[in-house]
Amino acid sequence: MELIGKKFGKLDVLEFSHKGAGGKAYFKCRCDCGNPELKIIRGTHLTDGGTVSCRICQQFELIGKTFGKLTIDKFAYRDSRGDTYFYGRCTCGNKEVTICGNRFINSRAISCGRCMEFELIGKTFGKLTVNKFVYRKLSQAYFECKCACGNTRLNIVGSNLIRKNTTQCLSCARKQKTSGSANLVLDLLGINIGIPIIRREERIHYALPYTSDGTLEYKGQIFQIEIDGSYWHRNNQQRDALKERIVLKNGHIPLRVECNSIQEAPKIAEELYKQLMHKCI
Repeated sequence: MELIGKKFGKLDVLEFSHKGAGGKAYFKCRCDCGNPELKIIRGTHLTDGGTVSCRICQQFELIGKTFGKLTIDKFAYRDSRGDTYFYGRCTCGNKEVTICGNRFINSRAISCGRCMEFELIGKTFGKLTVNKFVYRKLSQAYFECKCACGNTRLNIVGSNLIRKNTTQCLSCARKQKTSGSANLVLDLLGINIGIPIIRREERIHYALPYTSDGTLEYKGQIFQIEIDGSYWHRNNQQRDALKERIVLKNGHIPLRVECNSIQEAPKIAEELYKQLMHKCI
């Protein structure tokens, strides 16, 4: 009872309230901030300095402080339960953070929860460059990415980018799988005839408006080799026919085979060798 009339920090002790568990005395206190709601505080919390202001004061003292990645800028509003909310900003670049002051006091808030949405934008993962955040579904953030091949509007889960589970678009992944078998076919053909095959990436066009998978100069003739995968060429018959006409028009000889896996490569290389020998007769 000797606490009544005393001041602890910003709190004036007005009167005794009740005794709680263990016979601990609780007192009604008023804060200097003008909060009309009396705060009921255990006497020992006043005397040991554990409580020196009301909750509203504690929350307003947060303005300008930093908690983890978050900096509190200004008061936002107070909800029906009396909890105070603040506007803040995160170091990730998010400047529209609204969060309850109690979460800062209890150290439960140290980031905006949307850091990934901002931090990944503009970064590159393999062939993929992140353009913008698209949406969040089941706690997963999805991003629009552009692949180095030019394919865009790819919605990819951010965690898959960070873990490098996704580093290229689906088209590039399929093409890479096919190109592995195509390169092996060309290698085996080169071994059979003792002449290395000129590859697409060496960019020797031979005056053609496109590059074939492989180019071979053999016995005074130029052969343009196309190794098709069933996926890539399933709807490209007209384009393939146009390519062959261009090859023939330029005085080159087209060779075309289909290969869909590494396992097929030796058999396809033998078939391609037979085509080559037949054209040279």
